[in-house]
Amino acid sequence: MTRNGKIARLPRLIREELNSRLDDGQDGPQLLDWLNSLPETRQILNTHFAAVPVSPQNLSEWRQGGFHEWEARQDFIHHAHELSASSKDTAETIEPSQLACDLAAELALRFAALLNQWDGEGALEFADKLHVLHGLARDISLIQKTIQQAAKFTAEYTQHLEDQDQRHKDELKKHALDQVLAARQRGTLVQLFGGGESGERIADYVTAIKYDLPLAKNDDPIAARQTKSNQIKPVSAQPPAPAERAPVSVDITSSA
Repeated sequence: MTRNGKIARLPRLIREELNSRLDDGQDGPQLLDWLNSLPETRQILNTHFAAVPVSPQNLSEWRQGGFHEWEARQDFIHHAHELSASSKDTAETIEPSQLACDLAAELALRFAALLNQWDGEGALEFADKLHVLHGLARDISLIQKTIQQAAKFTAEYTQHLEDQDQRHKDELKKHALDQVLAARQRGTLVQLFGGGESGERIADYVTAIKYDLPLAKNDDPIAARQTKSNQIKPVSAQPPAPAERAPVSVDITSSA
């Protein structure tokens, strides 16, 4: 159930503290003084309730609603812990699957005794007893099925944890072995790729990829670094200067 009252809008930790104080038996005025003095409470009241403080009526409504639900949850958790502890103690002394088999065997004996005692008369009484045994048979069958499913789940989960642990061990072994193999092959790869700084960089890159090792940061393993001997200056692509032409003289004094 969604609640939207003053106390219901408070942060969960404050509500949990309030419930604990109610469970300890603190009185209403003391709880209201504490609750209304909290900065979180004042902020909620200013934002949603025009700064009207939490009242005795609000606290009473919370006792009947939110606190009552909290008590139910606490009881459920308490009983769940008790049931878990009891189940563990029982499992240490009694095998659940064997107990279900013993119940089925006892029920089979009850069926046999009922049939042996029945002389064909008193059909109604016989039918009533038989109906009870049928109900017990269904219940025991359900118990056996539940125990089998639980055992299967436990076995599968245990196997999953063991497989996960083994995979982790195998990965650690592989990683340690890969580091050894990478170190042994690095020298051969350096020579294969021409030696020098460039060969070392490419060899480190290849071994890192092959053996899933960490790569060096900010490192380009392929491009070789240029040295003064192999650096080539680009040729400027400027258009050629136009050829100079001899000046042309025109004689304008000649007569036609």
